[in-house]
Amino acid sequence: MLNSSNSESSDGFGTPREKEFMASAPPIAMIPPELLCNIFTLGMLPVKFSEMAVIPATDRSIFQDPWILGGPWVLGQVCSLWRAVALSLPTIWTSITVFTTIMPHEFSLLNTQLARTAQHPLDVHIRFTNRFGSWEPYSDEFNLFLVTLMSHSRRWRTFHLQFDTKQRPHEEFNALGPGTLPILQELVFSGPGVYHVNKYDFFKDAPALRRVVLGTRGMSLVGNIALPWAQLTTYKATYLDAASHFRYLAVAVNLVDCDLDCDGSPHDDIRLHSAVILPRLRRLAVSHPVLLAALSAPALQSLYIVGPVENVADFLGRSGCTSALTELTLAECTAPASEIIALLQETCGLTTLALYPRSSPTALVAAFTAPECLCPNLGSLSWADFDDALDWGAFAKMVLSRCTESSSVRPLHFVAIYSGRRLMKKAVWCLHELPGLEVVTMNMKKGSVPPLSRTPARWTRTQPFGSFRVKVPTVQHRPVHRVSLAPLPF
Repeated sequence: MLNSSNSESSDGFGTPREKEFMASAPPIAMIPPELLCNIFTLGMLPVKFSEMAVIPATDRSIFQDPWILGGPWVLGQVCSLWRAVALSLPTIWTSITVFTTIMPHEFSLLNTQLARTAQHPLDVHIRFTNRFGSWEPYSDEFNLFLVTLMSHSRRWRTFHLQFDTKQRPHEEFNALGPGTLPILQELVFSGPGVYHVNKYDFFKDAPALRRVVLGTRGMSLVGNIALPWAQLTTYKATYLDAASHFRYLAVAVNLVDCDLDCDGSPHDDIRLHSAVILPRLRRLAVSHPVLLAALSAPALQSLYIVGPVENVADFLGRSGCTSALTELTLAECTAPASEIIALLQETCGLTTLALYPRSSPTALVAAFTAPECLCPNLGSLSWADFDDALDWGAFAKMVLSRCTESSSVRPLHFVAIYSGRRLMKKAVWCLHELPGLEVVTMNMKKGSVPPLSRTPARWTRTQPFGSFRVKVPTVQHRPVHRVSLAPLPF
């Protein structure tokens, strides 16, 4: 007969020794490896613009305390089980950020990280920075690592070039050409110091390229860049003039998502440009509504506007999408209440509305109050009042009128409220008790980014991109750096 200490217990939960171990082991050691794999894959945050995949950009001196490794490196420092799981998952190592001023210790870690990616697609972020005490723009370690990284260009899925300073194109990029970027899907240029970017012409032969982001407000121009415009589905760019936008839009006939920004007012006359038709465009964001005068988008469903609204109605009518529009954001809207109301009366099919009116909020609230009200199909409403000009008690009554069973309009299921004062919460506290209504209140300064812990589940943490936002998803099925602008209303 087997010894009782080695035999399986009658309750089917292992031997007494195993039970004793499970009772004394910390909960973290009891998570099954299969579940850890899913948690690591889904929970690994993508690399942000301001940090390295290996060493945080804020602490890069070899004379300071030991470096705190970020990203997947931290997982291996918890326990041996977590380290084994992290080393078995190549996908959590595939987001690689490299500075042009990397040091010897970083060079070693980057090579190790690259080796751990196996043959999985890579998300590459190269950041051009200044070298302190040196006139050479690139460190020797960067030159060496770039050669290695370029040899893996066939695995690049996203490629982000961030210019913190003016730099000449690195000669190693000349090796890129036809067949070297077969799976590249996303291309991003950012930073205030772009220089001679027109020499980066090796993307025109990338057969899988679909998403392009060109520039941030305040940067030098990204001009005459050769891209496969006809195959792009996402285009987001900043230029001084509208002509640069329209020149590319005229051949980008398959766009689905588009953000157009001008650094200041457009430096040319919009009326001089021929109309551009974007037959497949579903979402459009513009920093200056005057840009709409030369555009037509018959399939448009979502529109994001900054400033006045006088060109919006004509644009929607010319596009034939007034009744089909379901999402509208009016950010920093300087139009009087009468113009906003007239526009919303035409776009009666809206289901999602984000509004930041700069004047007459009381009249707008009254116009939204049921039963005779604007936007009868509205299900989601976001409202900003950074100037504390709104009667939040009246706003709460308006929301209540649209949530009662006797109301003739569709009940609201989501309300987000942005305010510069905390007293606002008391006025709308009664809304939290309404069944079926999700209410989010945020106290924040105008133009600031809401803290992650208070961001609605449907939105994500953001970083500023001029008057728009760069959206960085906080949970993904793979650690890939995605870029999308302007989802946060204000």
